[in-house]
Amino acid sequence: MTNSRRTKKICYLSIFTSLSTLLTLFTKIPIGKSYLHLGNVVSQLSAISLGPIEGGIVGGLGQALADYIKGYNVFIIPTLIIKFLSGFIFGIITRKEKKYIILCSACFIYFVITALGYFFFKIFFLGLDVKIALFGIIRSIIANLAVTFVTISLVPFLKIIN
Repeated sequence: MTNSRRTKKICYLSIFTSLSTLLTLFTKIPIGKSYLHLGNVVSQLSAISLGPIEGGIVGGLGQALADYIKGYNVFIIPTLIIKFLSGFIFGIITRKEKKYIILCSACFIYFVITALGYFFFKIFFLGLDVKIALFGIIRSIIANLAVTFVTISLVPFLKIIN
């Protein structure tokens, strides 16, 4: 990779991470005690356009920074890990094929990984009741269908970046 290309990738990584943080902070749609946001869209789009590792970095770092800024200190490290894994796996799935069915499946897997990650964190580290945490998984996956539609509708615009 040339220096020019590496510099460009770092710039895009910085922009996407900032956007992920901002959209996590300012596009909150409350759902029970949790919320839906568009920070996930940026993680997914960066995984498609920059690669799996970069998608993981954008999701993990961007949304962990939002947790830090909002004072959700207990969630910073879990968010960093869970969102990195979600973005990374999303990027692996969409690396070769960007067909509609692949994107839908990758979005679903992204949110299942996220929901399960927080499920286990809340049970084992916060001591939350399993039934309440299980309800949170279902609610999270259903609510994030809207984010899936946003991601899929923005994929054609990635040609501008690439």
